[in-house]
Amino acid sequence: MMKRYSFILVLLSAAIPLVSEPDLTEPLNNIRAQRGLVILKGDKVLSLVASEYARELLERKILSHQGRGGERALDRYRNYGGTSVIIGEIIGSGVDSNVVIRAWQQSPAHLGAIIKADWTHLGWGTARDGINRIWVVLFTVKRVEKLKVEKKNGVFMLSGFLIPEEAEQPLLFSGINLLSPSKWEPETGYFSFSIPLQSGMDYHRLGYSSMDSQIRITDVFYPERLLTSFPERERQ
Repeated sequence: MMKRYSFILVLLSAAIPLVSEPDLTEPLNNIRAQRGLVILKGDKVLSLVASEYARELLERKILSHQGRGGERALDRYRNYGGTSVIIGEIIGSGVDSNVVIRAWQQSPAHLGAIIKADWTHLGWGTARDGINRIWVVLFTVKRVEKLKVEKKNGVFMLSGFLIPEEAEQPLLFSGINLLSPSKWEPETGYFSFSIPLQSGMDYHRLGYSSMDSQIRITDVFYPERLLTSFPERERQ
């Protein structure tokens, strides 16, 4: 449901990012730590997407999880080169971050999103026009670190580090074809795959086989788009 809000005082005519506010990562992690949950790492792509969407919401003068073109949080994340398979989003408005965080804690739905046990990373953004401020926080589950794709010697080279200890071997579905890794180091989690250039626009699903014989998908992407969708090639 969309919520509309009115400006009390407009000091500036253009929406600008709020850069002086404290980082939301620490207070949100404090809420999780109080419940014995894992501390979330910051993510550059999530923060960029959240910041851009905060500015859009400010321009539209609404609070909504649906973007101007009908896109949702996962769509916005994909447009910036995000590859994780699940995204959570919370939105709020208030005079400062403390007010917004208190409101989130009093809302079962928002609090539930903050303390979801599976999350591993978060990113946030905010924008203001005068004293009016909108805050957007995105959460995701990342099982692969430093995922990147490069063009080398006539192929796409995909590489990264698998995090889960249960991972027995990385797997890559290239369209309907299953590719085996070119390199796999179980001790460090490092892997690499060679992908034919003609498969650059095929849908790829990266994952791993676990010790209990299950296949778990960690990331989805198109290699060609991943090269051009976001300038930061290494996902932190």
